[in-house]
Amino acid sequence: MGDRDRGVVPPCGRCRQVLLDYFPGLGVIVGEGEDVRTVPIAELLPVGYVWADHQVDAR
Repeated sequence: MGDRDRGVVPPCGRCRQVLLDYFPGLGVIVGEGEDVRTVPIAELLPVGYVWADHQVDAR
């Protein structure tokens, strides 16, 4: 959330990638005014790099 009456401030690109890496099921609040909604972080990075998908299975 933004301060000084800025309302909802969506995360920047770098923050989106970190959120996707650590919290892939996270919902992010986006929008303005009356059009505020929650969307999955994966929708904000539709072709983002998913770290867990590229790890070698140690088993």
